[in-house]
Amino acid sequence: MTFHDIQILLERICLKSCHKSKVPISNKFYMFFYLLQDAMSMAELMAKLGQVNRGRFKRTCLDILINTGLVTLTVPDKPNSRFQKYVLSEKGKQIMKDTLKKK
Repeated sequence: MTFHDIQILLERICLKSCHKSKVPISNKFYMFFYLLQDAMSMAELMAKLGQVNRGRFKRTCLDILINTGLVTLTVPDKPNSRFQKYVLSEKGKQIMKDTLKKK
């Protein structure tokens, strides 16, 4: 997966999951990556991004980012743990750095 493919994927995720947000689409995935620099629960992420539908947010956003290796679980052996948090993987951090350099 190339950098361009990942950028397109993130833009699509933001279109699907953050469409009601007042933040411009071009800034949404930067905001998402910025938030995930520190481990956050799904509820914390949803509150920061203005989301209300937990299932849709997980299905259209988090699951895709986890499956592409951009986000990791803090408790990987228990994906449904009440203590579960999400954080950028090394791959996600590198993409964020590369993206910010290109701006």
